[in-house]
Amino acid sequence: MDYEVASDESYLVLLREATLRGTDAVLRAAATVLGRLSGSDYTIIVENVGDSWQNALSDELPIDALRIIEMLPESAREWNTRQEIPGVGMTFIPLRPGSLAAIVPRLLDAGSELATTTSIAAKMCDILVRDAERIENLRLLIGEVSDGPILPLEILSVRDTDQLLLSSVNAALQIVEADMAGVFLLEDGELVMRSCVGHRTAQTAHLRMHTGQGLAGQVLATGKPCAIDDYLASALITHEFDTLAEKEGAYAALAAPLAIGSDIIGVLEVWARRRSVFAESHERRIIEVAKFVAIAINNAREFERQQEEVRELSEARFTLQGRLSAIQDARDFQRLLGELLLKGADLAAILRLTSTEIGARTVVLSNELDVIDAYPQIEGSDDIRSEVAALADETHSRLSDLDVQEVNGRWAVLQSIAAGDDQLGWLYVTMDQAPDMAAELAVREAFLHIALCQVMQRTADYVRSSEREEILWDLIEGTPASRLMAMDRSKWLRLQLGQPQRVIRGRLWDPDVELASMGSELGRSGRARYRLLARLRDFMVAEGAGELVALRGNELAAIVPFTLLPKVRRLVDDISSIVGEFIPEAKPAWGVSDICDRSFSLDRASREASTALRAAAKLKAGTAVSYDELGVVRLFVASQGDDSIREFVRQMLGEVIEYDKRKDAQLLETLRIYFESNCSQQDAADRLFVHHKTVRYRLTRIEQLNGLDLSKHEDRINLDLALKVYSVMNVLGSEV
Repeated sequence: MDYEVASDESYLVLLREATLRGTDAVLRAAATVLGRLSGSDYTIIVENVGDSWQNALSDELPIDALRIIEMLPESAREWNTRQEIPGVGMTFIPLRPGSLAAIVPRLLDAGSELATTTSIAAKMCDILVRDAERIENLRLLIGEVSDGPILPLEILSVRDTDQLLLSSVNAALQIVEADMAGVFLLEDGELVMRSCVGHRTAQTAHLRMHTGQGLAGQVLATGKPCAIDDYLASALITHEFDTLAEKEGAYAALAAPLAIGSDIIGVLEVWARRRSVFAESHERRIIEVAKFVAIAINNAREFERQQEEVRELSEARFTLQGRLSAIQDARDFQRLLGELLLKGADLAAILRLTSTEIGARTVVLSNELDVIDAYPQIEGSDDIRSEVAALADETHSRLSDLDVQEVNGRWAVLQSIAAGDDQLGWLYVTMDQAPDMAAELAVREAFLHIALCQVMQRTADYVRSSEREEILWDLIEGTPASRLMAMDRSKWLRLQLGQPQRVIRGRLWDPDVELASMGSELGRSGRARYRLLARLRDFMVAEGAGELVALRGNELAAIVPFTLLPKVRRLVDDISSIVGEFIPEAKPAWGVSDICDRSFSLDRASREASTALRAAAKLKAGTAVSYDELGVVRLFVASQGDDSIREFVRQMLGEVIEYDKRKDAQLLETLRIYFESNCSQQDAADRLFVHHKTVRYRLTRIEQLNGLDLSKHEDRINLDLALKVYSVMNVLGSEV
């Protein structure tokens, strides 16, 4: 695309508008602007890939431009300022040192206004490239945390396999933002392309490959998803299909297995025809898409099997009409269930429809046999729990084998709700008469749709939970850029960060102690960790403490909008009780930061909380230890590289030091003489050659500035120690 620039003032407008179209648009606009400013016919935008410089845009370059790129010295990766290269006749302008730069095919006078203007424009271009990247990340985030399903639910009701596969690849193409997508199914030990969209050649639509061949064959061999950034150069795959990849223009690719239980039935693969790196979020999406597609394929195959049974039973005419009617009822019921899911209905609506359809009571229970929902409602759950517990050990988990048993004069069906290897809970159905074919089909459909409802809800909850944890860790441990990004992301999630906050850091158990209970399971089981984290987040929201809480190994961190320490300590005690329910052997230790008024400074508050946590662990405190109550103790628990000593001096003497500088006063000197005179105002006045009232005035002023009381022994000790440390820092030339 050509950019027409009418005046210098329109350069910024041009670049700003490009940020909304993505990083490639910004780079093209940057090339135009830098070319116009430097008076060159063209400008080359290059990026560093694998220790070599390459053209960052897909545009064809003149031969001279390609030679210029090849002649860049190896040291160019280290250049962070504009470099004139007389031998080549070009000027190298870094946009992002070490990774992104512009090359002007002419020499710019180093001292000229043109060179300076060009350098400033380059910095502006880098800022706007980062803006474009941020916008793209935010768009991706919005897609990940939206309430909508990860896959259009219409395809889950499609019974024709070919139509199902076509709908699946179209959905994958949109969800992962790729250029081409295809579904391979395993047939007689060979992967066969069954559906493909976005391809350019007929050969791709009829592709076949064996285990280990290409990307799909690699996924079939390992059973794990795989992403490659450069198809032709990747060492992760074999290259029997490179010629086809060149014809298709495939650059990056991402694939995930289609699995039903532990059996891989195929591979879902997407390709991009552009310079692209599939991120972790893309891999999560393609994995979830593959799970749903596998479930849908299994459902379609099950339906086809049922249809075959109906055709075989057509010879028995006396049962034909009844069976056809049952199947029709099941399809209608399936359609109604599908419509409910498409409308965003919850679990209660599915149970109500199921119970009405088959005249039964339906109950959904957790893995621990707690009643999640039921229709009609039940007052007491103990009898249901007992019945389910008695049947659970004998129940088959396969959907095609409904285990109907007689329980207390009623017919009962207990089925585990699962997605792949992930056990989600149980569905318990009881009715007055033995289920006929229509009822069995309805129960099967109810099992499937309830599993889908649970999977979608869990996926949405997991994405939201993971995003909040990432934001918290970025805020308290990230680089300045990461903290800024986290603050932006928190606004999209409507997390409150504008008020004064404290950081809480906890060690749930000693890492050197082996836990026999769920403490060890937390490190292995995502479900166990998710349950504890969900319980903590629900409690904090109910207490008005926000949603920012995260777990990492035996560490817990939280950001809470509380300033009063008693309130924080009550919150921490309640959190300890919740942790104790999950990990009885846990002996948590807690550290609380000082009040933090700016979200950007939460990293400092985190270091304060860590210092307080070390003090709590060493002092074996029975409750949370607060950094602002540590006083001199913080100096003895500070870790290497901790700024606690400087912070201690700043807290004790910072305002006094600034006052002396502004007023040319002698408060510090008066304080030092006062301590050396054994806290005698008269002796200090004699040594300072001033009236004793002057000493009294200065000491009162010091108390007003730092909020301490010189009549208190502890405050005098802290001030005396801070004064001595400050004197040593002055000798060493260190600033407060």
